[in-house]
Amino acid sequence: MKCFKLSILLLTLTFLPIIAFAENPNDKLSIEYLELSKTKETLDMTIETYVQQFSAQNPNADKDKMRESFNAYMGWDVLKAPTIQIVSHTFTENELKDIISFYKSQSGKSYAEKSPQLSAEISKIIAENLQKAMSKSQQPKQQ
Repeated sequence: MKCFKLSILLLTLTFLPIIAFAENPNDKLSIEYLELSKTKETLDMTIETYVQQFSAQNPNADKDKMRESFNAYMGWDVLKAPTIQIVSHTFTENELKDIISFYKSQSGKSYAEKSPQLSAEISKIIAENLQKAMSKSQQPKQQ
């Protein structure tokens, strides 16, 4: 359970820049960017990777409850509005238009298609290394 809570913290910190609120006229462009970049799919795959990782470590864990918990704190429904605001404040209108043009290109479409899986694989490595770090930190120090 400690590992589960630490993973929630890790995922939260990973997406911490996404958790701010404000208003900006770039919102429409930000939404288009987030849709084209498959941000929701990336978050969904990242959460599923964590669910699979933790349930493998604890076969008695309730995957549905774990998934529900992750989604309650880090799912797209929770992060969508603040993410739109962060993107709106991070990029200018021209930058967003250029980024959107890239995502509409053949290379951009390929990148968007591959990004969720890429993020899931990186998250899996992070979760595995977190588990190793937690195991190591819980061992008594040898003198």
